[in-house]
Amino acid sequence: MENLNNEYFFAFDLVSFVLKSYDRTWQTVSLLPRSGVKRFFFSQSISNAVTHILDKEISMNASYCFDHWFKQQQINYEHVKNLMKFFTINFCMEGYSSTRFLETCCFISELSALSYIYGVCGAPQYAIFCITHILSYFKRDGQFFDFSWLELEDTALGMQSA
Repeated sequence: MENLNNEYFFAFDLVSFVLKSYDRTWQTVSLLPRSGVKRFFFSQSISNAVTHILDKEISMNASYCFDHWFKQQQINYEHVKNLMKFFTINFCMEGYSSTRFLETCCFISELSALSYIYGVCGAPQYAIFCITHILSYFKRDGQFFDFSWLELEDTALGMQSA
């Protein structure tokens, strides 16, 4: 259960961080109590890497994708969910890379922020679900087989110096 808490809190903190970069007044309440969690994996170096990613072209890609996807269809929860699901499944089928993981999670979080701004209130929660799903996908018998929190931390530190 602790791993699930770690995955959920990482996703929750990442999505919240990205949403606050779009709307400083945004607030939500976590669905799980933080009291039993020993370590939080959304560290300062990861938040710095996320800021770096948001400042780069990937941010423009999320906005472009959002505009393109919703050019011919209404912005609603079902369509937003399908878009995030598409990117979640594609990432899981690619194989794990810590850099791509951070970029994909930022991308999904940004899509949720844009959707939220356009009135889709459930988008941030679905983004948390997608990120938690990605983390769970790279597990075998309850243990991560490609993913490593330490590797993610090292990647985040490397992104800051690049």
